Amino acid sequence: MLEKQEIIDLKQTLALCASVCEDCAAVGFSRIQYGTLKKWWPTDRDYADVCALTASLLMLSSDMDYARLLNCEKACRMCAEVCSGYDQEHCRICAKICLKCADICRSYYQRLKV
Repeated sequence: MLEKQEIIDLKQTLALCASVCEDCAAVGFSRIQYGTLKKWWPTDRDYADVCALTASLLMLSSDMDYARLLNCEKACRMCAEVCSGYDQEHCRICAKICLKCADICRSYYQRLKV
């Protein structure tokens, strides 16, 4: 079980990642033609939703909820992969933050599964 401060820190990391994904999607939406946009914009928003939902579920503090960290890790890695394929600064930032969040989710999960 995580300590209260660890849960707060993890929630802040997840919230930051969700916010960066939302920002990336918003900037992309305003800059890219819809034909190209429709390939990644909805998924960027979906990844943000996964982070936000994971942060919300952490407050329940049950062991089953911690397994959701693996789903969040996967979503963050997928988002990073998508965003790393674009040259825009907002995409590079999103990819970097998502990779960091994925690593943190994996780290916390590894500690909890023992």
